[in-house]
Amino acid sequence: MSEAEQHKPLKLALLLGSSWAINQLDYAMTQVCLPLIQEYYDVPESQTQWLQI
Repeated sequence: MSEAEQHKPLKLALLLGSSWAINQLDYAMTQVCLPLIQEYYDVPESQTQWLQI
């Protein structure tokens, strides 16, 4: 087995881990930050749709 092949599982794990972390962060942003932004700017729900990615 070549060295590049040995690192494949590790790279995959890092990739999955980072995408999971990004998903968690994204979820936290929508759960915590959007309501705060809405409250702060007093924005109606319909106008915050563009903030959703």
